Amino acid sequence: MHGQSYGFNAFFSGDEIAFVRSKSMPRFAKGKVKSVERNSDRELTILFEEAVPQNLETNDCLENMTWTPEVLIRGCNFTRTNTRGILLTTPRKATVENNTFFRTGMSAILIEADADAEGWFESGPVRDVTIRNNEFIDCAYQGEPGNAVIAINPSNKETNVKLPVHFNIKIENNIFRTFDYPVLYAKSTQRLIFSNNKIIRTHDLPPQSKNKVMLNLNACSQVLIDSTKFEDDVLGRNIQLRNMSKSDIKLIKNDALSIE
Repeated sequence: MHGQSYGFNAFFSGDEIAFVRSKSMPRFAKGKVKSVERNSDRELTILFEEAVPQNLETNDCLENMTWTPEVLIRGCNFTRTNTRGILLTTPRKATVENNTFFRTGMSAILIEADADAEGWFESGPVRDVTIRNNEFIDCAYQGEPGNAVIAINPSNKETNVKLPVHFNIKIENNIFRTFDYPVLYAKSTQRLIFSNNKIIRTHDLPPQSKNKVMLNLNACSQVLIDSTKFEDDVLGRNIQLRNMSKSDIKLIKNDALSIE
């Protein structure tokens, strides 16, 4: 595990936890901590109020649901970092609004989720995220996934449209000023809305991504793409679907967008 992800007290008596399947990432059971014994910096013995699930498997994970926050990020400026602007994963309500993201090297907003707990031991799936009224300027000129300005990229190894990881992500009324093709990458997300966003071509940086897709969707379902607006010679204007069908996506007032 990463050196920043162990050596602290991760559980306390009374904490509500979720059991998380490693490869596909569903939270499949709940529990409540009765007591914790710290054996070393890397190992804990946890006693629960009730028996652990019978279907527990090797490499399944525990997520502490008690110590997860609601998030409001409003009126901020994120600029000139070679990594992400925001790395956001919490099961509680999260709102990112009225911010400016200027030339973040990687994705301006990354919604991850540490599926196999192999390194960072980060939080698991999100359930209610709103990204609205933000301005993104020339972001994601380096780094994965796919140089997307907004990336929803859980690390689940089992990718199945019937087994979504993230739920209820709304990306609304934003302005994307971009020099390249990619705007959104989304994986294993159910009820994804991309609505009333404006995409404007800039020319200060040259296009450089090998990903020639504007909206890249992988194993997503109940997707709504509504009223996307374009200015200038925006690159791509296309949607790529993987591990999903056209019935999993609905387009409204998007005549300039094509599905591949």
